[in-house]
Amino acid sequence: MYLFFPNTKVRFIAALFAGVVAGVLFQLFQMLYISGQIWISYYNAIYGSFAALPLLLLWLWASWSIILYGAEFAFSVQNIKNYEFESDVKNISRRYENFLFVLISSVIVKRFAEKLPAMNAEELSTNYNIPIRLVNRIVSKLLDAGIIVESISTVKKTEEIVYQPAIDIQHLTLAYLFEQIDGLGSENFKIDITHEHAQPWQATLFVQNSTQSYASSVLLKDL
Repeated sequence: MYLFFPNTKVRFIAALFAGVVAGVLFQLFQMLYISGQIWISYYNAIYGSFAALPLLLLWLWASWSIILYGAEFAFSVQNIKNYEFESDVKNISRRYENFLFVLISSVIVKRFAEKLPAMNAEELSTNYNIPIRLVNRIVSKLLDAGIIVESISTVKKTEEIVYQPAIDIQHLTLAYLFEQIDGLGSENFKIDITHEHAQPWQATLFVQNSTQSYASSVLLKDL
């Protein structure tokens, strides 16, 4: 049931675990339900008849609860990787996030340069031991920054989203990567960066541009 009924692809192992758990719970409830019916019937036929409807409603409620619990269990098993290191992902340092921008974008660019099959998010997560939630977060920002684009691959006989460079890889330098990443979002606020707060703004730009000469000569495909 958990393998075929959901309107999405469910892995066999997730459906199997959910089926076993739901089946055990269902059998336990069935034993309890039958015992309750027998116990009520000991009083007399009148009370036993009155109890039939509440017991039927209880049976329907419990049956659907078990089925839905099994579905939740299957979802948890199938998506357990999405919740690994969740607290660490939320508290990732700026330096490590920058490292992942470089790592993931360079992997995508190098595979394109070497004419290797493009990778999807799950493959990036598995091959480089990065939590899938973190991969999705980094990939999303790279897409917004125009560093990579989505593409549809049919290599495995099923359509899946993979990632490729968005522009000529000869122009994808380390400097261009961080220029695009740092430019994401809005800077249109009412802070006066031309007069009152000019020095902090210029200091920020100086730090950003201090490595520009080196970073502009480093291509992502060479990392």
